[in-house]
Amino acid sequence: MGELPRPWPLTPEQIAQAIENRAVIVDLRSPEAFAGAFIPGSLAIPLDMLPAYAGYLLDYEHDLILVPETLDQIPEAVRYLIRMGYDRLAGYLKGGMHAWEVSGRAYDRIGAVHASTLERRIKSDEEFTLLDVRKITEFRESQLKNATHIFLGDLQDRLDEIDKAKPIVTFCGSGRRAIIAASILKRHGFEQVEDSLGSMEACEEIGCPIQRA
Repeated sequence: MGELPRPWPLTPEQIAQAIENRAVIVDLRSPEAFAGAFIPGSLAIPLDMLPAYAGYLLDYEHDLILVPETLDQIPEAVRYLIRMGYDRLAGYLKGGMHAWEVSGRAYDRIGAVHASTLERRIKSDEEFTLLDVRKITEFRESQLKNATHIFLGDLQDRLDEIDKAKPIVTFCGSGRRAIIAASILKRHGFEQVEDSLGSMEACEEIGCPIQRA
């Protein structure tokens, strides 16, 4: 098959132009890094989640631009994507998010919700949507009170089931899928979006009341 393609390093200006041409920004960084600052409209898929979820979330009709945490992530991401047939790899953000930030271009953020804050909101019956995006088997085994379940792979097709007027906290097993879900919601115009870093694992550690099968 020869060598894997080598995406071009792109400046913020080139990426802004590519976005206008409907390129999709795939952010490979950690949930914590993505939540702190990201290019508006980006899709967060932490590098190790690409093999499991790229097929659900990416199409083959648009160029892909990568935002890595380090340059070492690029070859691995390319290998994953090429194996799944994604060959429209237009490039990556040269200099990472720092380059985007110092260019003066707008960036977005996602608020992080600690497990204890989540527990307090549930106990006080605050009005919000707790969106659990784990697999149905995980959800049936253990869940938080009044959680709404939509599997992450189905989320883009079921956005009309979620009330945009309510604050939303995305939730999963450890927070890695939750940040993907939060980025999907932001991409589709949901404004009141937060992410539960740590998610169920953190809730288990601090003793949240968990409903079990």
